[in-house]
Amino acid sequence: MRNVLSMLATCCLLACGESVIAQAPTPVAVTVDYRALPGQGAALHAALQPLLAEVRKEPHYLGITVLRDAQGDPDRILLVERWADQAYYTGAHSSTPHLEAFKAVAMPLLAGPPMVTLWPGVEDVGKP
Repeated sequence: MRNVLSMLATCCLLACGESVIAQAPTPVAVTVDYRALPGQGAALHAALQPLLAEVRKEPHYLGITVLRDAQGDPDRILLVERWADQAYYTGAHSSTPHLEAFKAVAMPLLAGPPMVTLWPGVEDVGKP
């Protein structure tokens, strides 16, 4: 009986256009452009360090590059993040305790909200 019900459920899902096969994760690159208040770039950069240490432990994390021009524009920091699963990044990652703790420290240092851009399905060519 249980097998018959399972088969019926599968047929209903297929009839409705739903897939019973899980979708493969969509890789995503994310840019986060921070603008600190004048003179607060170094403090913002320092506040990022504990966050980055914790983010490196998360599932689906592939890497983060921190770009900072301490000479030309010391109050701007650009993160280029790579994640194996966009759904994880926009879901579970966005509510982690370490990200919430960073926001609490960083908000008073920022001139405005960061500009976040998602680049789904990014192809990583790698090194030759």
